[in-house]
Parts: sequence; C-alpha cells; structure tokens
Amino acid sequence: MILIVAALAEEIRAFSDELKETRLDRSFPFPVLSGSIEGFGNVSLGITGSGKVQASIHTASLIARLDPDRVYGVGVAGAIEKSFSVGDLVQVKEAIQYDLNIGRFGLGRGMINGVLPTYVRASLSDDRFPAVRCGTADQFLTGKYVKKNPWIIEELELQIADMESYCMLAAAEELHIPSIVYRVISDTISGEKVKDFKSFMNTASRQLFDAVYEHVSHNS
Repeated sequence: MILIVAALAEEIRAFSDELKETRLDRSFPFPVLSGSIEGFGNVSLGITGSGKVQASIHTASLIARLDPDRVYGVGVAGAIEKSFSVGDLVQVKEAIQYDLNIGRFGLGRGMINGVLPTYVRASLSDDRFPAVRCGTADQFLTGKYVKKNPWIIEELELQIADMESYCMLAAAEELHIPSIVYRVISDTISGEKVKDFKSFMNTASRQLFDAVYEHVSHNS
C-alpha cells in the first residue's frame, strides 16, 4: 500500500478524484481516504495539517497505523533559489529545520541534540526533477527575511522552504519506510506569486499526481 501525505486537502485533490472503492476513516485527527487508483494499487491519502508539530505527529501516526510500503509527501513550497519559478516541480533530496537554534549547547544552526539527523534525506529519488535542499520551519520565508539572514543561502544553502518536508521524511526514516517528497513552487523570494490560488492548487495537485504516478509506475 502507498501512503500519500499532504498538509492540506487541496494538495491531494487530484489523488482523491482518482480514488476508486473509497473508504473513509474518521478515527484519525484528519479523515483518511483509502481505496485504489489505477496504476497505483492500494492507496491511502492522509492530511497532516500545517506546521512542524502537526506534520510530525500525524505523519508518524499514519505510518504506524497504516503500515505502508512507501510514503509520498506532496505539496507546495516557496523558492529561495532564483532559478526556480512558480509552477516548477522539484523533489526534496534533504531537509533541515532552519528555525531550530540551540547554539547555547554548542550546536550549529538546525543541529539537534537528539537522535534525529540535522539533515534528513529522502530514501527514494526521481531523476526527472531537480533534487533540492529544503528548509522547514513554522513560518513563511520571505525575501526580506532572507536578505536580513544571509546564512539561509550562504551557510545552509537552502533552495526551497516549507513547513512540513523535514517532518514527513523524518517520520518515515524513524519508522523505516522508504519516502520521497515532491513540491510545486508557489512563490519566490523575488516576489513572484500566483494570482488565482484556487486555480493554481488544482494545477499543482495534478502535477503532483502525475509525478507520483510515473514514479510508482517505474518503481513498482
């Protein structure tokens, strides 16, 4: 069974539209849809909610209870690297919590005084899309913030930013389930933004569906 997780229902709408023999499980904090999709086999669609705490707890809970063979994280993200534009699709090769700073313990930015890795890496990959380093934090990253904090680029070399990728990959790694995260760029630090967010989310969800479909087809 394949588990697909996203922060928002809008990000997995294309998946739910394709789901057959649908079953709804309301025992989770966010209802889980399960069924089958042609080319996928058995699929469960889980929503985590936004932010690091929700994404961590709910991704881990979904994996532990549903016991999937693979986890696909999907959603949107902001671009830091100037070569990316709105609508581009990327894969997260590794992620760090850039807002974590416990330097008083002699640790660098994003470093953890525990068992989780500072940089958590995807265990699956997809050669069709750029592989990026993602910064995950409980905040929207703006061009103004990056300008005031040049270490975002100079030290951490972040290329995109979101609120959940680190959590999704870390939960999968902790529970020994192969995983990958895909992101569609929704805005950039140079100020590029979507004009019609609803229309953009419909298109982005379809892009994400196609990316996962092709990956599953070539790696089943």
